Amino acid sequence: MKRTVTAVEARRNLGELLEQVYYRGDEIVIERAGKPMATLVPAGRAVAMDISRDESRAWIADWMQRNAELNKDLTEEEVERLVNQEVKAVRAASKRRRAKSA
Repeated sequence: MKRTVTAVEARRNLGELLEQVYYRGDEIVIERAGKPMATLVPAGRAVAMDISRDESRAWIADWMQRNAELNKDLTEEEVERLVNQEVKAVRAASKRRRAKSA
């Protein structure tokens, strides 16, 4: 379950929040003044996110190397931005299709 708590609530109930994250797999968003500041996630999920991020960066670096001539004017950051932009577009289209079929 994903839920949001204030920074003050997180400070007061950190032990309880950690148990909810560890034992139930909850995600807790911590806000200050209505702005999300951090998210508590289970350690295994954080490790998986790191691996996924590292794999994505390795794939981008490999792709740029294989397509060096084609992309000679692009930095890794620009390629990553373009890839993320395309991923968002594909996810939005998929969400629209699901909503349409529901």
